[in-house]
Amino acid sequence: MNFLKKVKSSVYDPLYYSEILNMNFGGSLKYFFKLSLLLALVGAVYLSFVSIPKVNSFISTFGDRVVDAYPAELEVRLKNGLVSTNVVEPYIIPLPKDEFNADYNKSNYENLIVIDTKSDLSLDKFNAYNTVVLLTKNAVLTRDKGKITITELKGTSDLTINRDKLVYWVGKVTPFVKKLPYIIPVIVFTGLFLYFAFSLFYLLFVALLVFIIGKIRKLGLSYKKSYQISLHAITLPLILSMVSWFINIKMFLFVPTIILLVVVWVNLKAKDPVLPLA
Repeated sequence: MNFLKKVKSSVYDPLYYSEILNMNFGGSLKYFFKLSLLLALVGAVYLSFVSIPKVNSFISTFGDRVVDAYPAELEVRLKNGLVSTNVVEPYIIPLPKDEFNADYNKSNYENLIVIDTKSDLSLDKFNAYNTVVLLTKNAVLTRDKGKITITELKGTSDLTINRDKLVYWVGKVTPFVKKLPYIIPVIVFTGLFLYFAFSLFYLLFVALLVFIIGKIRKLGLSYKKSYQISLHAITLPLILSMVSWFINIKMFLFVPTIILLVVVWVNLKAKDPVLPLA
């Protein structure tokens, strides 16, 4: 039986599930890893197709955007954990209204960075400035999706930032940034495969539920055989999880487990012969 036919049969084919009862465990484990590799490859190709054009667009303007966004007259000095500047404060850098800041633009933030080293640290002032980042004399306040993070600068290495130094840093980073289109597919593929492989631990719990179904259907399943069946029954939940990721719809926590158990229930028929424990 070719692999894609096994995928189809693992979704629905009672006869195939009766064959699994006689199949060796290694064959099912091999099937699971092949499925994980296939889904990881599909996910990597899809994300590459969607994201790499955007990444290339970002990279092509990365250096100029970073340098142009930094005011020519501004110099920020950090010494002994305290910030000072050479400009009149509060100093405000507005949030650029472009595609790269779309998420923040939707939240109606007005400013990207506000520097105020003369006032005490205050969340009320942070909110009043309507900014993504607030730099105070001894801390940095940032917000991401409504979550506010405060990072104290005590113990931080001394640093001076101005446009000339920024141009130098951008020149050093740009060669690495240009490699991102080649790195992203590898990272995505590896991450997805590890995510799917982690399901092997999740199936340790699910196998108990499959074992119970076996008891109800009077199939005489051992825990090991229940786990083996789970290696096939997880096919549909993994595919649906991938599709939901593609279309940006979040699946509820227990939905994959419920789907897996439904697959087991409809494929393991009570009329199947009772076999010796594996």
